[in-house]
Amino acid sequence: MDALKVVDTEIRQDPEGRYSLSDLHRAAGGQKKHTPSRWHKNSQTNALIGELEKENKTLIRVYYTAQKRGAFVVKELVYSYAMWVSPAFNLRVIRAFDALVNGEFVLPSIQHENYWFARRPHWPPIRLRVLAGEAYRTIAEVLKISRHSVARAVKSMIRVGLLSPMRVALAQKGPAKRAALRYGQGWGQQQLLPFGVQTG
Repeated sequence: MDALKVVDTEIRQDPEGRYSLSDLHRAAGGQKKHTPSRWHKNSQTNALIGELEKENKTLIRVYYTAQKRGAFVVKELVYSYAMWVSPAFNLRVIRAFDALVNGEFVLPSIQHENYWFARRPHWPPIRLRVLAGEAYRTIAEVLKISRHSVARAVKSMIRVGLLSPMRVALAQKGPAKRAALRYGQGWGQQQLLPFGVQTG
């Protein structure tokens, strides 16, 4: 299996397959407040180690290899350390593991685009032309659809998060600009979906 890479930093493994906390600390930015020894003193960290020990009935504590290359931990503790550093770093670590296991990682926003563009093939050229500042009438003529269809597509793309209303407002003039600003009220706020419904 390929080496785990987080923020372009290769995370070494010891012979038992555990991951280097020193490398993770470097990938996280190397700040003193994020040193592995501080994380290890955290009560939640020790509670998690305790749970892992109970579950596996083996010692899971932070290990130091005979070569003294630093602290190495199991994957669950890699996630714990990353979560302790910051949500952003935790997300990077999760995606790095996904990329390692699956061979690649597709960003949710791209998955989202793929989902909608597969169902609305006329949306990508409309989005491109709208952001280039072309008038809705011109776009309609080129794509051989009605101007109303262009406006409706723009509104829908804003609604599902594929178009920023502010970017549309900056690129457009007149009624299109005013409509985009109107659609932009509350845009970007988290939307709650019914249980089990996925956007991608």
